[in-house]
Amino acid sequence: MRKRITLLSLLIVILFTAANCKQQPTQNSNQQNQPTARAGRWVAQWRSPAAKGVQGLYLAAYTYTCLAVLSTKVVYAAGDVPKQPDTRVGIFTRTTDGGATWTENEITRPDMSILGINAMSFVSESTGWLVGLNSKNEGVVLKTTDGGVNWDAMKLPIKLTPKAVGFIDENNGWIGGTSLTPEDEEEENEDDKKLVDSDPSDLLATTDGGKTWQSVRRLAFSVGDIYFLDKTTGWLAGQKGSIYKTTDAGRSWDAQKSELEPGEGAQLDILGEGSKKFRIIGVQFPDAENGFAAAISGDNTEGRILATNNGGATWTKRHIGKSFGFKDVYFANGKTGWCLGDYGHYIYYTVDGGERWLSETTAFEQDIPFFRIQGADEKHVWVAAGGAIFFRTEN
Repeated sequence: MRKRITLLSLLIVILFTAANCKQQPTQNSNQQNQPTARAGRWVAQWRSPAAKGVQGLYLAAYTYTCLAVLSTKVVYAAGDVPKQPDTRVGIFTRTTDGGATWTENEITRPDMSILGINAMSFVSESTGWLVGLNSKNEGVVLKTTDGGVNWDAMKLPIKLTPKAVGFIDENNGWIGGTSLTPEDEEEENEDDKKLVDSDPSDLLATTDGGKTWQSVRRLAFSVGDIYFLDKTTGWLAGQKGSIYKTTDAGRSWDAQKSELEPGEGAQLDILGEGSKKFRIIGVQFPDAENGFAAAISGDNTEGRILATNNGGATWTKRHIGKSFGFKDVYFANGKTGWCLGDYGHYIYYTVDGGERWLSETTAFEQDIPFFRIQGADEKHVWVAAGGAIFFRTEN
């Protein structure tokens, strides 16, 4: 019995010592270098009524491709869903109570069929624009002045698959995307993944709220995203690791060095970052100095998150995806933010400006394609994805 008591006492001492060591890590412990944030969880706040009864991989076909978060209460999304076995139709979805209830409507026009929506930009709860394609594979822009109840539509004046749109007020805006040649159009019809988007493209601009559009610059790359911080300062980004900045409301655009450019002539590094043909398809600035960009390689197998703390004068890598690319990024401030992989079950979260990242899971039946992430603040963040619109919760 005395031996048992002695052994029990020794065991208690060992357990107490171990517990005390866990509670008080030494200065050499890696724990003190980890983010103090608690990982959240993403729930499917809204699914398209058109997907009722659909299960498995087919859920991803009900796609939300773009977001506009106007406040903690008002959020708009758009995309496209299957209409018949061989066609799709554009949809517009909205909430005005923070996601407690949503409404969704097909975007119908008597003069054209809207095949899908790629991007959106709203300057108020009532006035906004969508860009996408019609059933003839022509680029279109749609405008609403009543919060998405009704839409006016027009074809773009040049052959362009619009991928990005940005407005700074009710009159002035820009559209960027991928220019299509007849050969490219054939490839796109066979398989969307074959679409070549490294060719030169036109940057379109309007000064009359979208009634007319003109090409204001011929770019050496295709545009993946346009982001304006205010009425004078904005960025556009795209193929070839390209990032451009304007400080005069889009009248002129200056190239910034992302360190993902392919290089030319003697500067071409066939083994460097540029050889991977990165395209930047998400860019966002929470303030004038701090900015972030999301990139994916040409073969869709690698990703980079870039960051700047000087308005884009210099960019550095903050996150590397070694088996997946990145689609978009949103930061509530210079420290707290999220980024989206192109496909999967996780969304990544940081509280130190991207130095370290935590994985957050999506509560959904399958791995899904991600498209856009936006928020009103760090407590109200949404994601547009294949199958659902997701909302972050800390529960």
